[in-house]
Amino acid sequence: MEPPGPPGRQPGGLVLPAGLSGPPLDRALFVSPVLDMERLIQEMMSWAGVTESRLEAEGEISTEFGETLSWPYLQYVRAHPVSRWETPTRILWAQKDHLVPRDTVDRFARRFRCSLTAAEGMEHWFHTPEQLAVLRQWEEEST
Repeated sequence: MEPPGPPGRQPGGLVLPAGLSGPPLDRALFVSPVLDMERLIQEMMSWAGVTESRLEAEGEISTEFGETLSWPYLQYVRAHPVSRWETPTRILWAQKDHLVPRDTVDRFARRFRCSLTAAEGMEHWFHTPEQLAVLRQWEEEST
């Protein structure tokens, strides 16, 4: 079952496919990954003052911060948690990431034995020249 919206991608995060076809990946590099989409959706619901019962009743609700909350997508996320991830993975997490708390990234890294790098002073979106330099250096060290 594909999640509602564009295949493989939802605003604010990547949806890992339930089954990858082809050979296994050698490695994966995650940059500011959304590792607990249910938690993020619940946070966004809180920011927007939307209850779960209201979201269920309305199906979709546009927020003032530009995201659309979706009941079908929340149900998809709940039904398809990441329960297995065997690919050797390195994670670059931004210390000032307001979307992915440190405890979430720590828990994922421990559970799936990922290497974790915390980029000091960085935010969720790596987009400034300084942030992109940190990202490029991390990528070079990771390959």
